[in-house]
Amino acid sequence: MFQIISNTIDSQTTFLHNNHITDLLLKADEAVIAVAFMSYSGWEQIKQIIKDHVNSKKGQLKFFVGTGDAITDPRALKELYNTIKKHKKHQMFLCTPDDGIFHSKIYLFKSEGKQTLVIGSANLTTAGFLNNDEVSLSITINSDAAELKQLLDYFSILETKYSCENLSELLSDYEAAAKQYKEKNKGSQKFKFRRHKNSNNEVDIEMLRHNYQLYPYSGKYYVDPSKRVLEYKTAKLNLETLASDVSLSDFEFENLFKPLMGHSGYTKLWHSGSIHRHTHETLNFHKEGFRSLIRFVKQTINLPAGQAFEDSYMYLKKMKKDKKLFGVSENILTEIMMTYNPLKFANLNVNPVDALRKAGCVFPSPSSFKGETYERYLHILNLIKTDLKMETFLEIDSFFNFMYWDE
Repeated sequence: MFQIISNTIDSQTTFLHNNHITDLLLKADEAVIAVAFMSYSGWEQIKQIIKDHVNSKKGQLKFFVGTGDAITDPRALKELYNTIKKHKKHQMFLCTPDDGIFHSKIYLFKSEGKQTLVIGSANLTTAGFLNNDEVSLSITINSDAAELKQLLDYFSILETKYSCENLSELLSDYEAAAKQYKEKNKGSQKFKFRRHKNSNNEVDIEMLRHNYQLYPYSGKYYVDPSKRVLEYKTAKLNLETLASDVSLSDFEFENLFKPLMGHSGYTKLWHSGSIHRHTHETLNFHKEGFRSLIRFVKQTINLPAGQAFEDSYMYLKKMKKDKKLFGVSENILTEIMMTYNPLKFANLNVNPVDALRKAGCVFPSPSSFKGETYERYLHILNLIKTDLKMETFLEIDSFFNFMYWDE
């Protein structure tokens, strides 16, 4: 029995590699995965399944992973290695041929005596599992089939060829080499040719429509819009208390501040990536500075959006220069603005800027934005929001988080 998997969605069928492969992996007693590339987002699609498999003491897991032009994410490799290294039966091989690249895309699963082989074009990446036009053949084969023996022989050859006494050291060497390569090629754009002309000269709407169609199938990256609205309503209540003149104890401040940033032990209300990273300094030394910033932003929200951003950003910069606030940058500033009016303001950080770059619209780094840059940014986001029939900028922010990790 065989089935064609092709990342296709229409009115009658949904054949996505993401659904098919993760379902087979979830049910598998043993598995072998051989892929040319593994992105961090691809690893996140299977991470919890792999952890559960290892903890349940099921059968062997074996991974063969190539590197390409530093496409495979060193973080994904290290997390995979750390997940399986405690159990000697599980194996991982970094495939680095002397010439060319390792380019296989094979997934083999054993469950209840059956062997299911998925072989085709899909790498262990979100792009391969969802976005790209990929096709694979999924076939159930007998354990005594000659073709299965040939495949297992191929895996044995790979083991011999890529066996390594100190895999941890090899992964560190790859991480350093990949970092050096990416720094050398930083800023270079990937060539993309589209046969259609953009219906909008400012952004590739057709590409965004395609991604938005796939977004609900993206697993952990999909956020229910109604859930996001409730989170930001709660965030607004927290901001209102923080902006008030009411005296707050350290404990009261923490219970309002920590949920916004997603500190340990709290459900995260704001969703900018790594937003909590430097905010412990804010929490420990600059509580009143943060409250002052919220009050100032509140005074600007009825101004034109560009002016509101410019005035608030200048105020934030002055506070930081005067050492009255630390750990807060444009991402938290625009989270405050969007919380007060998600129809007018959008948050600003690396994720949406990179998502727009993928759609052919290039902006400077978020820290370089001025009022007029922010106005143009909102103009583009409004075009996208309208075309995709979104209600607020909260939805576009969630969607762009998915696009940012779509590699």
